[in-house]
Order: sequence, then C-alpha cells, then structure tokens
Amino acid sequence: SGSKRVTLLIDHYVPEPDRDGGSRTIMAMLRALLATGRTVKFLPANLRASPGYTEALQQLGIEVIHAPWCHSFAEWISAHGAEIDEVILCRPHEAQRHLSALNAHCAARILFYGVDLHHARMRREPGAAQDMLKLAEAERVEALEREVWRAADVVMYLSEEEAAAVRAMEPDVDVRAIPAFAFPPAAMRTQPLGANGIVF
Repeated sequence: SGSKRVTLLIDHYVPEPDRDGGSRTIMAMLRALLATGRTVKFLPANLRASPGYTEALQQLGIEVIHAPWCHSFAEWISAHGAEIDEVILCRPHEAQRHLSALNAHCAARILFYGVDLHHARMRREPGAAQDMLKLAEAERVEALEREVWRAADVVMYLSEEEAAAVRAMEPDVDVRAIPAFAFPPAAMRTQPLGANGIVF
C-alpha cells in the first residue's frame, strides 16, 4: 500500500453501527474511503478497542490505533504524521483536542465532519431560549465550532441546509454537503408480503 493515499479518521470511539446513527454514518464514510483505494486508519479518541467492533474494522482492512500500543495521540502522530495524507476529524470537541498535535507533527490536509450543527441543535432544545445557562453553553459551542471550521481545509456536513448555514456564518470556509449513505440497488417487490397486515 506504499503508493496509496493514507487517510486517518478520528472519532470519539470505535463505531458501533448496530447501536447508533452516528456510528452508521462513520461506517459509511470508512467504506467510501476504502472504495477509493485509500489506506484507511481509524483512531478512537478514547484509545479503546471495542470487542467485536474493532475486529470488524480490521477485517475490512482498516488499521485501528488503540491502547496498549498507542498511549497518546500526540505520541503516535509525532511518530507517524509524515505518513498521513489527510485527516478527517469528527465532532467539534474531538477536533479541537487533536488540532494542536496535528499542526505540530503532520502536514496533511484536515477535513472536519461536524455530525450536526451542535450550537443550533442546542438552541432548539425545549426551554433553551429562556435558560441563560443553556444559551451561554450554546454560544460557547458556536465559538468552538467556528474555531474548528477556520482551522480545517474542508468542512463537511450531511445537508446543504447545514452547509449554507456555515457559509453564512464563515464565508471564507470551504464547506461541502456530503450525503452519508449510499445503498446498493435492491430488488423491488411487486406485491405485498401477504394479503393481510400493515406495512409500516
């Protein structure tokens, strides 16, 4: 794989696609990267292997970087940063945690996948408009997101609506709407499963 582009994806933990939608999105992204012929590495920010889930990534050909072989991200990226062509950081808090070590030890392009607009979601929570603590936290998260957007070479969100919101807030940021899921064609049933019942 010496001639392949090397992509490092960092998320909070090893994806568990049968447990949450965010993990399904990350799995779709990892599969799409593999389909382009890249060498793909995955680093869970908690540095933990997840029994069954870590092995599932490894069976796909993804190197999973975790303890006890990796004690800290800063240590690992200082040793391997020159091998990485691009880094995908997921979620604003995790992105911020890893940016300084990346900038110190790696010249790779940095892509940020925000999962969702966290500050906007926080402001939509019930009662948030009347809760000064919630509003203050939403403002803090917005500042964090803006900082990460400006630090990344490319910013990605699932919908054009979110991408447009980022463009309006930070016009100089290169932001793209990237659909998360692509499903292979499936044979269509010509008739319902049975004469009776409800399909939901």
